[in-house]
Amino acid sequence: MEQTEVILNYYEKICSLATSFLGNADDARKTTLDVLSTATVVAERRGADFPVSDWLYRNCIRTCLRKTGAAASVKPVALDDCMPAFSAEGRHAIPLDDWTGTVERIPLSLVRNTIRRFIGDLPEKSRVAVILVDVEGLSVADAGRILGLPVPAVILLLHKARLCLREKLARYTRVDHEPA
Repeated sequence: MEQTEVILNYYEKICSLATSFLGNADDARKTTLDVLSTATVVAERRGADFPVSDWLYRNCIRTCLRKTGAAASVKPVALDDCMPAFSAEGRHAIPLDDWTGTVERIPLSLVRNTIRRFIGDLPEKSRVAVILVDVEGLSVADAGRILGLPVPAVILLLHKARLCLREKLARYTRVDHEPA
């Protein structure tokens, strides 16, 4: 595969993924160029049968996690610690919050930043799965292929992560937040 083909085919996708992890467009562009230049060298060495897309996504994720210091100061929350409580019949034991007035009470930018922070607190595989599927819009099958996991495992990661995010957001919206 020719270098310009790789750049044209994958630049936007990899840059979008890097932005989701890094939150900074300039850092994302630099990371994307690093990942793509490495990919072209590897592709030239391995030949035409090189699975470029999976390799690009994996390499971008690894690079972003290294840059953000995935093991930095934030200790990931255990998903089981924020799972909702269920009754014996399988229904929510605590009534779900009504979020219809949230936009009026809390500015959207504050909610967006909070969600981003909550996603960053998830364990690494859950965080990557949420970013790939819910932020970047990849299919569960594609995310599984990139993560090297079977589809049911990705579905389970997403389910637990989404429940955790919902519970954390419910706790967050119960408090009347004022913009800074």
